[in-house]
Amino acid sequence: MNFAIRGIDADLGPHQADSFHNDLHKDLKADTILANPPFKMSDWGGERLKEDVRWKYDVPPTNNANYAWIQHFIYHLSPNGTAGFVMANGSMFTSTTAEMAIRKGIIEDDLVDCIIALPGQLFYTTQIPVCLWFLTRNKKADLKRGFRDRGGETLFIDARRMGKLVDRVHRELTPEDIDLPLYGDDLSLDDLAKLRARIEETTIPHQVDRVLVKETDNPKLLAHIREHGVEWFRREGKSRSGND
Repeated sequence: MNFAIRGIDADLGPHQADSFHNDLHKDLKADTILANPPFKMSDWGGERLKEDVRWKYDVPPTNNANYAWIQHFIYHLSPNGTAGFVMANGSMFTSTTAEMAIRKGIIEDDLVDCIIALPGQLFYTTQIPVCLWFLTRNKKADLKRGFRDRGGETLFIDARRMGKLVDRVHRELTPEDIDLPLYGDDLSLDDLAKLRARIEETTIPHQVDRVLVKETDNPKLLAHIREHGVEWFRREGKSRSGND
């Protein structure tokens, strides 16, 4: 339906089917996967798929399809493929034995490129907060696409406070939220690296604000660090400066 209302041509297969039990694209290896699967689907028939080839890391729980979907997407990724999909927040920290094993395997294989925690009330069908997962099979530098080497790194973005209410129960992300100028054009990568180094040297938490005020007069950067915390800056500063 999403393809149809947007006028996008797609090969959905010769007939209606089921991604888990009758995968019409078994041999597909995709460069890009975008998906919004059903959250916490309990009646997906997992008890009939205990030996499925897609379950590389572990057999997902039969009462929750979240990690079945995640492994389904991973299975269909090409060697350089990237997947982006929406999940309920519980997917990040569920504690069942199988889900923990699957999550551990995905992390150890260095597939997780980015996780974005979003605010609630973004959907019309549910008000629960959700998160975006971005997985990739290849984190090596790719100058053509503007990617640096991200091996061993995962970016976490806390966007739970973003967006604005458009009515009592619905929230929308604004263009400013989506394309947030974190530092402004006046802060170079060299300046950012130096500032990060000074903060790393500051081991006493209450002294961090003094370092920030003393070392930079960039109001956007100061405001964002104070809103999202110094740990955010340590991670983001590392990402921006390309330091290990």
